[in-house]
Amino acid sequence: MAVHLVGVFDYSNRLSDVVFFVDFSLNAYADAGVRKRELAKWMAGVPELVRTEAFYKKKPPEEIFRRFEQEMEQRFRDKFAKTNEIVLNLGLVFLCTVFENFLEHVLKVVFDCNPKTLLSISKEKNLTLERALELRSYDEILQVFKDKYLYHFNRQGMEEKLKAFCSIGFEKEKLFSWELFTDEIKTRYSAWDDRTLIDIFNKRHSIVHNSQYPLANIDEFLLMKDFLIKLVFNFGVMTSKKYYKYGALLDMHAMMRDAIKAEGGDPETYPPADWAEQE
Repeated sequence: MAVHLVGVFDYSNRLSDVVFFVDFSLNAYADAGVRKRELAKWMAGVPELVRTEAFYKKKPPEEIFRRFEQEMEQRFRDKFAKTNEIVLNLGLVFLCTVFENFLEHVLKVVFDCNPKTLLSISKEKNLTLERALELRSYDEILQVFKDKYLYHFNRQGMEEKLKAFCSIGFEKEKLFSWELFTDEIKTRYSAWDDRTLIDIFNKRHSIVHNSQYPLANIDEFLLMKDFLIKLVFNFGVMTSKKYYKYGALLDMHAMMRDAIKAEGGDPETYPPADWAEQE
């Protein structure tokens, strides 16, 4: 049977990469020397740009050019005053993007494991004869339907994305349960649920489309990052349990299998036989 890896470890690392970017940026821009060097880089080319005569019907006086340059420099300096806001909120945008990519990845695994899932989730069930004749195999036809649905899925908001998972048997209560984690985690995220996730994505929308900075401090950012990582584990574990008999395997379990094999054991014994969801 083909093995289809669910990248829990992979996407958790990608979310952590965003924290690396945010942490590095915040520390770097706290240094006056860095700000001075960055300002010089940002201003490189500005004098030539504002003096491009094609922008003007009549060439302005030199003083106008200097005012343009000063205005550009001041706007760059203003950014330094908002460094924390800008970095944290762009970091949240990156976190949301990685999480959305993970959800798409999970659906790809589900469709590869059990293509019949498309019947219960996709509204697009017809293919024109002309298009069917262009395709050469069942796999190509199936891929067309997968691509169509994933294109539709990626254009939906988070609320609709969650509904899609619920429609194929992912229980919302389990997805937003913290039973896999320590008592400390259970307490910390006891009030965090699907509405919290939707609110995070609403914040992302306000950053990208309305130039707002709703995220105020690094602690809030780290809480959201940890929340998304916990959800990656919950989605991943549920996917593996539901589709284990079709070959869905957590990437962490695959690593464990490699270790067992290296020690001369039977990798197929892991995870244990009772791992799969019972029907």
